[in-house]
Formats: sequence, structure tokens, C-alpha cells
Amino acid sequence: MEYYDYKVEDFITDESFQRYCLNQDEDDIRFWNNWKADYAHKQFEMEEAEHFVRSMQWSDSPRNYFDYALRKQVIREQIQEKIKGSNKQPGV
Repeated sequence: MEYYDYKVEDFITDESFQRYCLNQDEDDIRFWNNWKADYAHKQFEMEEAEHFVRSMQWSDSPRNYFDYALRKQVIREQIQEKIKGSNKQPGV
């Protein structure tokens, strides 16, 4: 998937984007700041994803891969539930 096709959930689950949001890697920060400037039409999705990532209780490094993978799956499930809820039509 290309970055310009990213939706909020794609940004959230992208490890480089997470490091950017948490100010953990200078290269990622530079890349995403430049990307945001070049693709201003994706600003809303990026801001939503940034808010979500920053609001989570992230640690600098997961205790182990299983912990990280489980956390990533829970986030995906939460996003899917939110999407399903926002797609429901009134009166249906």
C-alpha cells in the first residue's frame, strides 16, 4: 500500500509513523513532516492517527514481540469497530 492511500488505521499501525508521533526517531520525524507538507490533503487522517497514537499508553519498547503484536491487533480491532459504527446509517 502506498502512503497516499493510507487511512487513519494504516497510519496508526505503521511503525515508522508511530515513532514519528512519539518523537523517537529523527529520520522518521523528518520523513513524516516532509510527507505531511507534500500531501496536505491527508492532514485530517494524519492528525486523527497522531492523536490516537499519542493517547495510547505506549512504552519505549514492548516487553516482547507477543506483547507488541497483541497490542497492535487490539488497536486494529478498535479501529474496525469505530469504522463499523461510523458507517451505520440512521434508522437502519
